[in-house]
Amino acid sequence: MTIKLVALVLLCLMTGTAVAQEPKVTSLMSKDLPENPGREALMITVEHAPGGSSAIHRHNPFAAAKPWDGEPAPGKHLLIWSEQGLGDSLQFIRYAELCKKLFAKVSVLTESPLVRLFRALPFVDDAFDRTRGGNFHADEHVAMMSLPHRFDTVLETVPAAVPYLRVDPEIQAKWTAKFAGVAFAEGGGEAGVCDGDRAGASVTRSHHAVKHERC
Repeated sequence: MTIKLVALVLLCLMTGTAVAQEPKVTSLMSKDLPENPGREALMITVEHAPGGSSAIHRHNPFAAAKPWDGEPAPGKHLLIWSEQGLGDSLQFIRYAELCKKLFAKVSVLTESPLVRLFRALPFVDDAFDRTRGGNFHADEHVAMMSLPHRFDTVLETVPAAVPYLRVDPEIQAKWTAKFAGVAFAEGGGEAGVCDGDRAGASVTRSHHAVKHERC
């Protein structure tokens, strides 16, 4: 009796798992594309069970490459492209270091203000301004915000080595010289501000003023 009961429970669990893995797809609307005869635009919703996911389908129009599926590709070139804001790019660029262990070359297509910073990273071979368009040739590509999914990230495996951002030595030396002799004190002291819209102005904090300029 006990053996039959255990077998029945296992069968129910296996059946339940199989059903849970099937996503529910609901069509919301469709529209023919006159400029592309025989094609249509389709909007759908896909509902997954906890832990479920869709097949990789996101494409970057600038990348003549296939989407990366998360598998190692020795000897290949990966293009990581950012699609969100500056803050997200600064946070998730840390995953490029993991990518570099799986690819021979890693390039990043990012926002203009971050190109110089990302080029200085030891695990990034090159970085490009995404606002300039053009074709960026690579073997595979991936959206930056999809990297946690590719690496099956959980809380314990979030890349936490800090600092992971590096400043170009020449730029660091330039600003070190500019701030030589300037003291920064907690609770109010001499302070400098880098603000492109107010370059050349003076900022006063706690009765001290420091001239600043564009970074």
